[in-house]
Amino acid sequence: MKIRLWGKAVSDAVLPLTGRKPSVALDVCRRAKLRLTQKAIRAVSPSGALDAATLRGLAFHTTLEVLSDRRVPMRAAGAVHTAMAWQLDGEFAADDELSIISEVVHLRGLKVGAEVVVQTTITGPNGRLVEQSTYRNRRSKSIGRDVGSTPLLPVIDLRDYAAAAVRERQLAGLSKASVLAKWDVTPARARNWAKATGDRNPIHVAGVFAKGFGYSGVVLHGLALAAMALEALRDAGHDTDSGSIRFRAPVVGFMPLELRNWPTPETFAITKGARDLVHICLGQAPDRPWTPQNHGIQLPLANGRESSTQLCQTALRAAAEAIGVDLPRLRPDWRRGYSAWFAAITSDEELTGARVGVAAVKMALRHPNDLQEESVQQVKPDSVLERYSVAGGVPSEDLAAVGKLVARLKRKRQMTNPAAAAIDWVRQHPEALALQGWNVIVLGGGAELAPTRPLLRWGAQVTAVVRSQPAREELSRIARGQPGSIDFVPSELADVTVTPRELADYLAQLPGHLVLCDALYAPSIAGLRAELGAQLLTERLLALRPKTALAFLGTPTDIYSLGDRLSDFSLTEQGPNYLMSKRLVRWRAAIAQAEGHLVSAPVAPLAITESVTQRPSFARAYRGAAHVGIATLPAAQARRLMAALLVHDLMNPDFDRSEPLWTTKAVHSGAWTSRMPIRARMALALLAGR
Repeated sequence: MKIRLWGKAVSDAVLPLTGRKPSVALDVCRRAKLRLTQKAIRAVSPSGALDAATLRGLAFHTTLEVLSDRRVPMRAAGAVHTAMAWQLDGEFAADDELSIISEVVHLRGLKVGAEVVVQTTITGPNGRLVEQSTYRNRRSKSIGRDVGSTPLLPVIDLRDYAAAAVRERQLAGLSKASVLAKWDVTPARARNWAKATGDRNPIHVAGVFAKGFGYSGVVLHGLALAAMALEALRDAGHDTDSGSIRFRAPVVGFMPLELRNWPTPETFAITKGARDLVHICLGQAPDRPWTPQNHGIQLPLANGRESSTQLCQTALRAAAEAIGVDLPRLRPDWRRGYSAWFAAITSDEELTGARVGVAAVKMALRHPNDLQEESVQQVKPDSVLERYSVAGGVPSEDLAAVGKLVARLKRKRQMTNPAAAAIDWVRQHPEALALQGWNVIVLGGGAELAPTRPLLRWGAQVTAVVRSQPAREELSRIARGQPGSIDFVPSELADVTVTPRELADYLAQLPGHLVLCDALYAPSIAGLRAELGAQLLTERLLALRPKTALAFLGTPTDIYSLGDRLSDFSLTEQGPNYLMSKRLVRWRAAIAQAEGHLVSAPVAPLAITESVTQRPSFARAYRGAAHVGIATLPAAQARRLMAALLVHDLMNPDFDRSEPLWTTKAVHSGAWTSRMPIRARMALALLAGR
C-alpha cells in the first residue's frame, strides 16, 4: 500500500476571528492518493468490508500528518480519539483509486488541554466519504478559545435518551439490553491495527508510556473499536452509511467487550459489564427526548453546549460590578482559579451582590414554556403514600448523645459558641423538638444530611420532596415506628429542575406554618441545576405564602468574611459548580432575611456521606482529618445537630432574626480555627489517611 503526498497545505488563507489577528491557523491540510488492494483492506478489516471506519483506517496516514504538523496546537503523542461522525454516499471497491484530503476544521480550547477536529474526505470513482474525528490531549496547552467555522456533524450522548426512556418506562436498563456481539480485546489486535494504519502512538502500544499520560494501561485505538462495531452492525442488517460515535471513556488494557442495542432501535453502546464506554448512533439522531436538560432548567449555551462556566462567570461579574470590586484576571484554566472570583465578591455588601447576582442568573437561563411566569393548574395536596403517625415521646438517648457531642466539639473549638448555646437551649426544652404547628418541607428529603429522620424521631410533621422511589419507601418504613408523620409530594412534581412553579403551587396549599428546608445535593452541574430550580421554587412559594420560613445548610469549605478578615476555606477539588450552587443558597438566604423572613442558616460539619466515600482521595483525607485537628462526623450525628439547630431557630421566641447568617451558628469541624490553610491541612490529612 503506497501513499503519495501532494503537498503540505491547501492554501495560505487563515480563518479570520472577528477582527482580531488570529494566533492559530486552520490551513493545515494533507492530500494523498491511495489505491485499494484486498491485502490492505483485510489488514484493517478481516471480513474485507469497506465501511466508514475501515476507509478511515486505510487513510489514517494523512490524519497523522495533520496532527503532527507544528502549527496544530496539540501534541499528537498522548492524544485520544473522543468522537467521530460520518456520511458515506455511493460505494467503494477493491482497486479503486482514492483521493484523500485531511484538514483541521476546528480547534477547541478546553479547561485543561486542547481538542482538534480533523475532517477527512475520501473520494472514489463511485463513492464519497466525509468523516470528522475529534482528538483530545489533556497534556497540551489550551488555546483559550474555539476556532473554526466549518459546520460540525452532530455527535449525540445516549445517556440523554436513556434517561428519557427510563422516565417513560420504556427501558429496563443497560444491563438488560440485547447483546449483538462480544469481543475479547487482545494486545495482538492493538499491534495489528497500529501496523496496518500507521498509528503508532505509544499510548496504543506501550503501557509504560500510556501511564505517563494518566492511563492505567494501553489504550485501544478508537477507530479499531469503530471498525469492530460497524462490522457487527452491518452483519446484523443495519445501515452503517452515516452516523456518529462518541468515545465516553478510553478502553484501557485488554478486556471483554459487548455491543448492546441501547436505548433506541438505531443507537448502540459498547460496554464493559454495566458501564457504557462507547455510544453509537446510526443515521440521523432520533428526536430529542424528554430530559431535564431540554425541559425545565436550561443553562446558557457556549459553542452549542450548555455551559455552567458561562453561567458562573456571568453571575459573578454582575455581582462584582454591583458592589464595585474588580475581579482577578481570568486564568485559562477556570477550575484552578475560580475561587479568587468568589473571594472577590465575598464582603459585607453581599446583599447588594446577591440581588444583582440572582437577577443575572435568571436572565442567563434559557426558560422553556414550562418555566414561564404563566398561571399553572393548582394541584390539590394528596399524599402519594400513607401518612404514618404513632404516639410516643422524644428518645432521651438523643438528647444525651447530642449533649456529649456538643461538649466535645466545643472543647476542641470545632463549633461556635452561639451554636453550642442554641443546642443547649433545645436540650433544656425537649417539648420544642416536635415543632408543634410547623410543617417542615424538605427538598431532597432522602439526602443523608437532611433533617427528615431526626425530625420524624422527635415527632415533627414532615412533607418530603423526594424523586427516588426507593428513598420514599425507606423513609415511609422509618416513619412507621416514629412519633412523627410524613407526607410525600406527588412524584410528577418532585423534580425541582423541571416543575419548580407547579411544586410551589402545591406546597402553598399545605396546612400549618411552612418552613422550606433546602437539603438538596447532587454532584457538579446537577447540583447547580437543582439549586437553580430551588431558587425559582422559593420565589414563587414566598409570593404565595409570605410567612414561610426558610432553612439551609452551609458548608465549612466555602469563603467567609470572619470579622475583619476574609477567609478562603474552599477546596479546589470540589469544583466551581459546587461553590456556585452554595453561593446561590447564600444569596437566597441573604435576600429572604433582608425581606423579613425567618431564615435558619447554620454551617454543617464535614460529614462522612456516600458522596465523600465514593471519591478515594476525599475518603482518605476524611480518614486522616483527625490528625490535623478537623472533625469528620458520621452522617447521622451531623444531621441530628443540624436538626437541633433548626428546632432552636423555629421555636425559640428570643431567636434574633437579624443575626449574621452562616458564621454565627457554625459547626465548622475545626476548619476555621487554624492559621494553616485548609488545603494544606487536607493535603496532610490525605497522607495520614492512606
